[in-house]
Amino acid sequence: MASGKPVIAVNEGGYKETVVDTKTGWLLPLDKDEFRHKIESASKQELRDMREECFEQAKKFDEEHFYNQMENKVEELSDQSDR
Repeated sequence: MASGKPVIAVNEGGYKETVVDTKTGWLLPLDKDEFRHKIESASKQELRDMREECFEQAKKFDEEHFYNQMENKVEELSDQSDR
């Protein structure tokens, strides 16, 4: 996703948390025919349309983003303990 390329993944585990179905890629059942069909049927326009969504979704998993989230949580917890 970070390179702007949609992902085709199994609709299980961590993929369900990272891939937004039909926005940043496709989440499919574990079935080779489903994968083959999606690869063959995805249009160039569809792939181009997903490009920006892929970039935006990838930013959510960037190291700096995680650091900022952690820092905000620590500050929030610190503020709560000061009360």
